[in-house]
Amino acid sequence: MTGPIAPENSLAAFAAACEAGYGIELDVQLTLDGQVVVSMTPICCAWPAIRAASKDLTYDELARIPLFPNGESGDLKAEPLPGADANPPLVVTPSAAPKGYYQHVPLFSDVLDVVAGRAPLIVEYKFSNNRAWDERSEELMEKGHALLEAYDGPYVIESFHPGAVNWYKEHHPEVCRGQLSWPAKLSKNGAAEWAAGLLAFDWLSRPDFVAYDWTGGASPQVKLARSMGAMPVSWTVRSSDELAQCAPYFDRHIFEAFVPDAV
Repeated sequence: MTGPIAPENSLAAFAAACEAGYGIELDVQLTLDGQVVVSMTPICCAWPAIRAASKDLTYDELARIPLFPNGESGDLKAEPLPGADANPPLVVTPSAAPKGYYQHVPLFSDVLDVVAGRAPLIVEYKFSNNRAWDERSEELMEKGHALLEAYDGPYVIESFHPGAVNWYKEHHPEVCRGQLSWPAKLSKNGAAEWAAGLLAFDWLSRPDFVAYDWTGGASPQVKLARSMGAMPVSWTVRSSDELAQCAPYFDRHIFEAFVPDAV
């Protein structure tokens, strides 16, 4: 076999996290055929070599793509295949699954079956456009929550999209909800992303926690969120040095790629 045994966002990785006693943060989104899958970004980052959006592939197509086929343990990205950066990409989904052991983008339902309440979950609802809300947005929310409602284990939800956080406030206020954000720039990211970065929509969705870029803990918006009753949570901390820098400003931390000491 090639690549790591338990690549990020695979069923094997989630099983390993449970065995190690770690909490899990994961992202959910819809495939072309309306399946809820776990994949880190709108790009099928499980294998960036292909540069295909999960929303443009069916689950059957995603299941033929190995996660990080040539990567090393801990890699954040796989090397692009020749032609993957072309527009349109010259690399296509394999017509058949590879032989031997490999991990692929999993269904959210399968991840929940593997975790089975053994670890707390932070479930991020992921959208290709955080400035729009349409029927597929509603579909993701309804299908994702239906799976969580049937799940017997601790979880919270979060999203960069204020509409998703507000959806939970309106439909399931009993579920702990969090607003993900970061210090977006007006000139670079546009008015909507900039306003979201300022947590300007929190008055509407009233999140229970705010998960903010770890570098922005001293910002006025994080302080304001705390004063409004939202717990500040940092993301994504990747070293002990980063943890030490942001610890004074945040109550909890989302981390990866290292094991922090007790805080």
